[in-house]
Amino acid sequence: MLTHHVKLNDWFQLGGHIEASDTNIIEACSRELQEESGLTQFRLLSPKIFDIDVHKIPRSKKNVPEHFHFDIRFLFEANEEESINFDVSESNNVAWKSFEEIRVLTSNPSISRMIEKTEKEKSYSK
Repeated sequence: MLTHHVKLNDWFQLGGHIEASDTNIIEACSRELQEESGLTQFRLLSPKIFDIDVHKIPRSKKNVPEHFHFDIRFLFEANEEESINFDVSESNNVAWKSFEEIRVLTSNPSISRMIEKTEKEKSYSK
């Protein structure tokens, strides 16, 4: 599942920030997944960190200086039959995409790396 980000006008994985009310990072990731997709039927596949990405965020229109984001990612499985319900102020679209579709939509190395890792994970679990 990917989101087409309103401000950055590109496809990305779902995610967000840890809030003061979150008791741990996995709880924060679960909350963000639910907030950004509307999904409620999902499960964490492993408590181990799946991926870490560090990337530069450009200066915003509100004059927030350029800075780095540190994404700590976990692998979740969800029910593809459940209805997606997203906030149009944050996302142009949130949709299930095949790995082939994702490779056409974006050449972002971070996304490509997650696809490769997911494919390896799937081959190990067989």
